[in-house]
Amino acid sequence: MDAVEMLISYFNVLLLIQVNLLIVAFAHISASILRRLNTKINKVSESRKRSVCNEINVLRDSFTDVCGVVETASVVFQPLTAILVPYLVFNLLVDLYYFLMVVFNLDPFYKESEAAMTCICVTLIAVLVVNVFYVSLQCQKVRNEIEQTKNLLYHLEMEVENCEELKDSLTAFYFESLHYQKTAFNIFATFRLDRSLLLVFASVVTYLATIIQFHQAMRTIDSMP
Repeated sequence: MDAVEMLISYFNVLLLIQVNLLIVAFAHISASILRRLNTKINKVSESRKRSVCNEINVLRDSFTDVCGVVETASVVFQPLTAILVPYLVFNLLVDLYYFLMVVFNLDPFYKESEAAMTCICVTLIAVLVVNVFYVSLQCQKVRNEIEQTKNLLYHLEMEVENCEELKDSLTAFYFESLHYQKTAFNIFATFRLDRSLLLVFASVVTYLATIIQFHQAMRTIDSMP
């Protein structure tokens, strides 16, 4: 595969990355809204007045709506992410393979296009790695904010004693937040798009070492008389 063919073959990767950018946009907006809700819950914990019962109910409805949007967006993107994640892992593996072949001169076949292939591989590896880190970071923020809501409500519920109406509202909100603790951008509810995604891409190193060993073994066999 020469440099031109390699560049053309990765146009599909760059197009699929756009899906990640859409997921990032939804995750960023959702995390921002949840962060504001948590800020308001903190203010409620400082006031502890009867008048805040209605505000708690409004915050609960807003929290439910945001979590519903996250779940809906996750379902909409699931068919694409189910293809995208394995495809990105595969292409990162291929990029690293060609990069090591060229940089360490493991195969003289790539000698003629060494400079071009090095530039292309480095560029694509950087794009893939940054994209995966950014998606993981933004999706993880959504999960963190949902967990933060649960923790805030738990402590606030324990502190409120004099107002039964407020305590009931907080209890209902708390159990609502427990219901959404598993809410996240995921792939058919089997794999979450958060920090765990980085572990999948870290496993590329193991497969890469295996492929290089196999390549070197094949070259040794071919060189035998």
